[in-house]
Amino acid sequence: MLFSRFLTALSTIRAIVRCHIPGTHLSPGVSVLTSSRMEDVPYSSIRFPVVRENDPDVCIQVAADMLLPVEKFLIRQPLSRCWLLAHKRRLSDGRNDCFVSMPWKVLTGWPPFRFESEGELLYYMKFYELSFKEFELMQMHSMTRPSWL
Repeated sequence: MLFSRFLTALSTIRAIVRCHIPGTHLSPGVSVLTSSRMEDVPYSSIRFPVVRENDPDVCIQVAADMLLPVEKFLIRQPLSRCWLLAHKRRLSDGRNDCFVSMPWKVLTGWPPFRFESEGELLYYMKFYELSFKEFELMQMHSMTRPSWL
């Protein structure tokens, strides 16, 4: 409790956990509070104190590259490793408009929106109350064109 008061006295930001962090109770897509200095560091290996919003009594140290500031949510679309969200029924029908292409309006189409991490995608699904029964998570490792095309 003392640390959570100290953390709120500092300049804090909300961040999304990008991926599973071994040895912690944090899973991808969980919203946490951390220092706003996290955005200013040039080295991603620097660790920052993190507390869950719904459990501020437990504090752990997490590397900056494991967190995505909420203000950068749905901003960047990587070309290398990324995550896609597809509508299951349209995907099984073989339609190319099965992917979420406009995440702000939850519209499917082409080209697909590329989420930068599993955590960002899971946070998105929670935020818009999307069901795993209707949507499928897909991971792409590269957006390069195959040589035979």
